This record gives sequence, C-alpha cells and structure tokens, in this order.
Amino acid sequence: MPYQKWRDLRLSNPLLFWNGILSLILFILLLPLYFFDTRTLLGVAIWIKPIKFAISLTIYSFTLLWILQFIEGKETLVKRLSWVICLASWFEIFVIALQAFRGVRSHFNVATPLDAILFSSMGTVITCFWLVHLFFAYQLMRQKTSPSLLHISIVHGMWIAAVGMILGFVMTQPTSEQISLMQAGSPQLSGRHTFGAADGGPGLPLVGWSKQAGDLRIAHFFGIHAMQVLPFFAFLAFGKESTKSKQGMRLISLSYGFFTLILTIQALRGEALFHPSIFVMTLFIISSFILLVGLFLLLSPQQLQNKLEVTS
Repeated sequence: MPYQKWRDLRLSNPLLFWNGILSLILFILLLPLYFFDTRTLLGVAIWIKPIKFAISLTIYSFTLLWILQFIEGKETLVKRLSWVICLASWFEIFVIALQAFRGVRSHFNVATPLDAILFSSMGTVITCFWLVHLFFAYQLMRQKTSPSLLHISIVHGMWIAAVGMILGFVMTQPTSEQISLMQAGSPQLSGRHTFGAADGGPGLPLVGWSKQAGDLRIAHFFGIHAMQVLPFFAFLAFGKESTKSKQGMRLISLSYGFFTLILTIQALRGEALFHPSIFVMTLFIISSFILLVGLFLLLSPQQLQNKLEVTS
C-alpha cells in the first residue's frame, strides 16, 4: 500500500518528482568537488553553496510534490506551473555552480558585466518562482473542504515559506557604500546577508551563519522550512481533529511565523544568533510561550480536549 501511494503521488506530477530526483543526483555529483577542490571563497569551501542549494531543491521539490496533491480542480494548471518551479530551480543552480567553478560569488556580485547579468537574471527568475509559490499557497487556502489539522499546517507553512523566500530580496538591497561605488563606476557588490559586519566572517559549521553579527540567512532558512516543520506537528497529533487541536495548530503556526519575524529583526539589528539583546530575547520568550500553549492544545489527551471544549 505505501508503494502504491508513492506511485500515485509520483504520477500526479512527474515533473516535480524528477526535479527532486535530479537535484538529489546533482548533490551526489557535487560532493567529490567539495573534497578535491580546495579553493575557498570568503573563508568557505567554494562548492558548499551549490551543494546546499542542491539539497534545498531536493527537499523543496518532494515537499511541493506532496503538498500539491491537496489542490483540487486545477490539476492541469498546477502541472503547467510546475514547469516554472523546475526551470527556475535549474537556472539558479546552474548559475551558482558556474560562479563556483569560476571562483567568484554568485549572489550580490556585480563586479563585471557578466556577473551583473547573471545576478540580475537570478533575481528575475526567482521572482517568477516566488509568484508561482504564492499562487499555490492561495489555491490551498481557498479549498472548500473542511480544514483539517494537516490542511491548516500546510496552508500556514506555505505562506510563512513565501515570507522566508522574500527575505532573499531584502538581502539584495545595496548599502550606501555599494551605491557610492556604483556611482563612481566601480561596482563590486549589490546587497549582503550579514548586518553589522562584512560578509565572510567567522560562521557556524556547515551553514556558515555569522557568529559575530546579524545574518538574514537564518530567518530565510527557518521561514522556507515552515513547509516541512508545521506539517510535522500535524502528524504528531494524528487522529485528533477537535476544535482545540486546530486552535493549537494555529497557535503553533503563529509562533513559528513570529519566530521567523524575530530572527529577521535580530539580523537587521546586527545581533548574532546566540548573542541576542534583551529586547530580542523577550520576543523569543513570548514566541516560546505561544508555542507551548499551542503544543498543549494540540497534543493534550482527547478526554482533556473534550472537557476544554465543553467548558468553553
């Protein structure tokens, strides 16, 4: 039976399925380059970025493949728009790998006409990707079926992921110094992900997030992965479809969205992830409290939920 369900899911959108498979294959092919090419860029192995994007595309493709089965009545349109997701994905990874091969930055790099064209094209392509993601989120939201725990988690996850994606556009805004260099005819960069320090300082293992300053990639990462995290909470409460459980799921989604916002605020204030100010720490505590209340409502025994619904 599980194989049959997986086969039906694969056949529902072969394009996204093979996009995930090819992204996984690309990840496997890029791994040897990480070990044999010793070049670094901003203190990080040159092939780390293409590898991370290949992993990200694999996860996104298979997650979206699973999510899109819940959109009813627009199967043909969904399949057509999946082409945008796949083509945009492969254009992004192609440019990132190409720039890694050349030994230069793929993002924010406008040092040469070629670099500027590639970076600008990536922005245009990912905008199309984002708009299609928004369309899918909207279609899921307006489904007329009675909202289940899983449906609530998927809808909120898609919208929070859209917010996480748009943080990538925030990173591309040039600083005053970068604008001055452009006006002087010596463009180098347009945008950055580190706030309060230059890109490329000491970072956390694997992810590279700044240890010394604010890093908008953190909120970007957590926002995008709401698509996986929130449905996981719904699966934890499998079989509980009470009013209180749904309220709990909404509170967990609110907490996760608030958490992403807090990470954004922390980054823009120039604060390192593990060195928050009192203000940011207070926001984290509020978000944690909302999460705990949501978990209590979501996972509390069914008998207790029934009593809560009667008393309310």
